[in-house]
Amino acid sequence: MRGAEYDSSERDPPPKCHPGTRRKIIERIQSWFRNPFRTRRLLWLVGPAGVGKSAIMQTLAEIEAQRSMISTLFLSATQRRTDPAKVIVTIAYRIAVRYPPYHKFFRTALAADPKLIEKSIKTQFSAFFVLPFVKMKLYSGSSPLIIFIDGLDECDGREEQLLFLALISCFTKFYPEAPLLWVIASRPEEHITTFLARRRLESCHDKEEVSVDSTEAFEKVRLAVVDTLQYYSLPVTLERFEPDALDAHPVEFDSKEEDVNIQCLLNMELERAIALDDCIVAATDALVSYDKAFQVVLATWVWAGGMPVWQTCQASGRVTAPDVELHAIQMGVFAACV
Repeated sequence: MRGAEYDSSERDPPPKCHPGTRRKIIERIQSWFRNPFRTRRLLWLVGPAGVGKSAIMQTLAEIEAQRSMISTLFLSATQRRTDPAKVIVTIAYRIAVRYPPYHKFFRTALAADPKLIEKSIKTQFSAFFVLPFVKMKLYSGSSPLIIFIDGLDECDGREEQLLFLALISCFTKFYPEAPLLWVIASRPEEHITTFLARRRLESCHDKEEVSVDSTEAFEKVRLAVVDTLQYYSLPVTLERFEPDALDAHPVEFDSKEEDVNIQCLLNMELERAIALDDCIVAATDALVSYDKAFQVVLATWVWAGGMPVWQTCQASGRVTAPDVELHAIQMGVFAACV
């Protein structure tokens, strides 16, 4: 599957956590990697769309690539990386590229049966994982081999998604000594959540939730905005940017008075206010389209003078949206600032 590797040029630039953000969740997962007493070898990273799961997976992959043996698979419906028939062989190929003993095994297996990559997912899983890592005990690394699968819910077919979960869960349950760790990221789709909640499977995995409403999410936005404002030397202080601000009422400005109000609140000269749009672009760096009627594409929440100021813009200019849309945009910003 082309372009599915963490360092593929087709994903450049990849989604990444803003420096200093998502530290707690990344540290927890890294501790899970290093914990010799862990009882489960599958970690489910779950969160709603746009919350930053791919950025977390990308950051972890880049870090662990310097420390451990890894294989990564970043699925994407928008980039047409969704074929379930290519999932197993792609993961196996990436291991072969990085680990010479497995490379020899991989080549020998395909030479003996060139049709192996066309066989069922179950057959491929057994051939590329059970045989080499359980029966042959091929891997002798000092640390576990980590396999990252991002966007499982974007793989074609619900049955195929659940099949992968079943195969991996059973593998970790029946072969706990196998030197593989699995990290799977997905949205909390009902069929996936229900499947993993089954009594027989619930004990097979650990769960790490990425919440858009968490204190860490607010800190993520704060750091992104602060760094961007500092980059443009904009005199805005964000010391009062706190999680409780979620309940604050957004302040809307009349379009005619908007520039004047911004100038006063940010205490900047009028010509320097032009950089504010660039600040918004850099701070969010994402598209937000919760309401097609407004087609809001950029938004940020700047905390200045103790008052939240919403800036929204549209292809044709600035728009003013009702509170319900502003709240939706707010949620989108916290999800998008990664």
